Amino acid sequence: MEQRIRWLYEELPKWVSEGILTPEAADRLRARYGEVAAPGLRWGRIIWLVLAAVLVAFGALLILSNQWYSLAHGVRFNWVVALAVAAQLAVAAVLLLEPKSIAWREAAGAFLGIAIPGALQLAGDIYQLSEWNQIAWTIWSLALLLPAVYIVRSTALASIYLILTGMFVSSFGVRNAWLGAQQVWIWLALAAPYFYILYRDGFRELSLLIFSWIYALTIFYAALVALADVAVVSLALATIIAAFTFLVGAMVGKQIRWGMPFRILGGGALAVCVLLATQRSLWVGISRAIPQVLPIVVLVLLLFATGVLCWRLMLRREYMLVTVAAVPLCVTLATFIAALGYGYTFLAIVFMIYYLGGVIALLINGLRRSSLWLTDGALLLLALFIVVRLSDESFTLLQRGTAFIVMGVLILAGHLAMATWQRKQREHTNQRVRRARRQEAARRSAPAQDHSAASVRPPRVRGSMTSPTVNEQTTTKERTSRAELPPRRPPQMPSLPPRPTWHSDTQEEDK
Repeated sequence: MEQRIRWLYEELPKWVSEGILTPEAADRLRARYGEVAAPGLRWGRIIWLVLAAVLVAFGALLILSNQWYSLAHGVRFNWVVALAVAAQLAVAAVLLLEPKSIAWREAAGAFLGIAIPGALQLAGDIYQLSEWNQIAWTIWSLALLLPAVYIVRSTALASIYLILTGMFVSSFGVRNAWLGAQQVWIWLALAAPYFYILYRDGFRELSLLIFSWIYALTIFYAALVALADVAVVSLALATIIAAFTFLVGAMVGKQIRWGMPFRILGGGALAVCVLLATQRSLWVGISRAIPQVLPIVVLVLLLFATGVLCWRLMLRREYMLVTVAAVPLCVTLATFIAALGYGYTFLAIVFMIYYLGGVIALLINGLRRSSLWLTDGALLLLALFIVVRLSDESFTLLQRGTAFIVMGVLILAGHLAMATWQRKQREHTNQRVRRARRQEAARRSAPAQDHSAASVRPPRVRGSMTSPTVNEQTTTKERTSRAELPPRRPPQMPSLPPRPTWHSDTQEEDK
């Protein structure tokens, strides 16, 4: 509506000059529609401003890098301070002059998110701090950018913060940091409240979706890198993280768009974890690894949270989500069994059955709903299972061949059972359709027969008041009553009262 009003106000001077409207009529139209509201959220403008801020920040860093070694140490430090101060002044100017402009906040946040880490890395290069260049600059960058994320409320800045967490966990000196690579979970947890800020601003739904994708991808990248140090419980921790990620997206509902990345990535990661659990070599490697105390304590705490979540889901009668939440419990139990040195082959076979059961259930659900996404996803998971089985050398050729034969027989049996079930359902449906058609045909033919029986009657004999010979079963009383009826008279129009004579006032005065 605002665009139409804006177009009307642009056309009014032309119409007045051409004589289509008078100036008074144009003023009445302006008074009628009122002032033009400010334009809404425009993503094109946001993208261009963010791109401009990123280009300016990277351009300044490249120019400084080109002239870096030709400058004195004092001049280098001054340039580093100037770059950091310029970024903070840009943010302060936006918050003071345009506090409600999302586009300018996003641009200022992007400039700050690139300028601060770049300045810290250049500062570490001034004093030749090797450990600083490896790990400390990322820690200080995260510490400085975290409050700015909540002050500026910029999705671009929050996304840069998440990217820095990925750079932290994959840096060479991460083992020297406090808690090692597991420190990344603290930084990711501190960024989680930003979801509430975006959720509170309902008109920023696309920002929430973008941040959800980046956050979910960062979680799984951090899990892939950080959990490599805890070989004994690495699979159990990864399964818990995947299950929680999927449940977050599933419990908010399919109508909420920002839950989609968590459902897709969490479900995919959970399927990969179960697929890895089907390998016998993984359980053998877990039995040979050296356990660590801190990862086991973290695992126990997460298992307690998982058990509470399962109980809440059971109270809500969401049994499908209960089966998903129970997967980490099964993987953890299998991890402790394998750590004791028992049941490698048995555990692999159990998770094979579990994986194939989930794939078959997903395939049947996709066929029932006629959903191409679910059907293709089930076939993709089945193809991944076949590829993993071919590459698993822990099983002998006889065992792998037997597994393939059993899997093929199960697939054929499933297809035959599904075809039989569909045929029975089709026959049952066709029987109900035929029965309904017969009932409808009988219902339509009944009134037609009554009408035909009533229309084929013998004609009455003129002048005779008795019924035809066919209807001689009538009683004597009925015949007598019919004979006593008077002859019918033709209908007459009712007589109207005489038309009244109306007298005017002048006639009354004459009388």
